[in-house]
Amino acid sequence: MYSKKGTVVSNLFIHLILITFSYAETKPIQQDQILKLLHQGIRFQKSSNFEKAIKTYYEVLSISPNHPDALHLCGIAHHYIGGRKIDDLQHRISSISPDLLSTYQRNEKQAEKLVRQAIQVKPHDSNFYNTLGEIIRLNHNNNINKPNQNKYIKSRLKEAVKVYSDGIDVLIPGFLNKIKNNPVRDFKIYQFFHAADSNGSSDSDKNIKSPDLTDLVKNYGL
Repeated sequence: MYSKKGTVVSNLFIHLILITFSYAETKPIQQDQILKLLHQGIRFQKSSNFEKAIKTYYEVLSISPNHPDALHLCGIAHHYIGGRKIDDLQHRISSISPDLLSTYQRNEKQAEKLVRQAIQVKPHDSNFYNTLGEIIRLNHNNNINKPNQNKYIKSRLKEAVKVYSDGIDVLIPGFLNKIKNNPVRDFKIYQFFHAADSNGSSDSDKNIKSPDLTDLVKNYGL
């Protein structure tokens, strides 16, 4: 999950369990190949071999160019050797060679591009919004100390908040509108998330306890 700091989902790889192959562009034999490649890419990613993971995900995309899960996972792999890498090295950014920094920045841009594409293909997957929000938020953080970047920095932060908001709306439409102008918004959110503890286990309670929603709301507060 994402922590308050915005750490990328540690149990993201459970996401593969949710992958479906209902896309008309793939035949049964291709679906089997895609599943094997996704398993392989995730194994590489779990062992921090992001370059090999990326290569494997692109093999999936060569078969099914708009496969949302491959786009999303590939975007996350690029993020780890892009914005996440820049963020990890902020304390010694001046010692990084310009060529290496440029490589990290290219990966950062590609990560955002891929996850945006995943959302276009599969707009009802809230996990995608959480990932995109993380990418944009770290891009904001990575540029915060740069001169003459105030306008850009503010726009990126607003964009991250909007993405998290969109993700929350995917899971519970209208939730944020209900508390938008409420002066005790945080308390309302607290009440909402703890309602399930005393109200049994209705379908709405399951939504309340959704890990995706918990992450999105935490990150929406940035």
